[in-house]
Amino acid sequence: MRLTEDDAWALCCPVCKKHLACTKDLHAFRCENGHSFDIARQGYVHLRPGGTSGKGHAHGDDDEMVRARTRFLESGAYAPLSDQINQTALACSYFTRGQVATICDAGCGEGYYTNRLAQALAMGTNTNTRIFGFDLSRKAVAHGAVQARDQLSKPLFAVASLFHMPLRDHSVDLLLNVFAPFAASEFLRVLSPHGAVLQVIPGARHLWEMKCCLYERPYENEEPVLAPDGFVLEKQIRIRYVFDASENQWDLFFMTPYMWRTSPQDREKLMNTALSSLTADFLLRVLLPKN
Repeated sequence: MRLTEDDAWALCCPVCKKHLACTKDLHAFRCENGHSFDIARQGYVHLRPGGTSGKGHAHGDDDEMVRARTRFLESGAYAPLSDQINQTALACSYFTRGQVATICDAGCGEGYYTNRLAQALAMGTNTNTRIFGFDLSRKAVAHGAVQARDQLSKPLFAVASLFHMPLRDHSVDLLLNVFAPFAASEFLRVLSPHGAVLQVIPGARHLWEMKCCLYERPYENEEPVLAPDGFVLEKQIRIRYVFDASENQWDLFFMTPYMWRTSPQDREKLMNTALSSLTADFLLRVLLPKN
């Protein structure tokens, strides 16, 4: 089990919204109304109301998508982005003052950024931080939980929708939102009064060379100027660099939206091209709730 009884205080039952506590044997979470959610052997818990614990309709990424993204991320291609996320998070006042903080990675996927942030926090002076990772994909959160087993600071991974998170009102100090939908009203509900969102979105020229290979008329990504409704933009950091994707470009393609928008003929072009120089272009936006 990842968290102690005290650490789980932010969780609420996805059915009735009552406080969700870990059982004494650390095998399940249960609320006062008797709703119970078993902890899987991999270390994650299923907290999606009306969802499935393993059979029936699957949500989110499947096995192959999780494997492709894992192979690509473990190559280190996006490590500079992860490092900047960690640096920005650690600069928040909760950590500089040594306070206990609650972090949630909303749309965590297989937990790459979640676990790397947990490792960075464990190396600092504040190791008493609660970290949650939520995603609809059972395969992805199971992978994240397994990867966290040997870490000093272990996030709790759960199958949950970022639009209906099993968290108490105003219980989260820092939200990560990395290449995931932005659930503005839900984020405002769970954020503490002095909380913040670290949102990562693709920059205008992200994967530009791949687009040029795939499409006759490639287009730049639109970069938002304003903050989402209910938020103010405190800071925006651009992370741009060039990396070699020739060894794992198909894994990268598999984890992008282009996979679903590209014809078989254009896919063939990518298969016959080695992208030895590919631009990574990210915007890291620090968003604060409006007072």
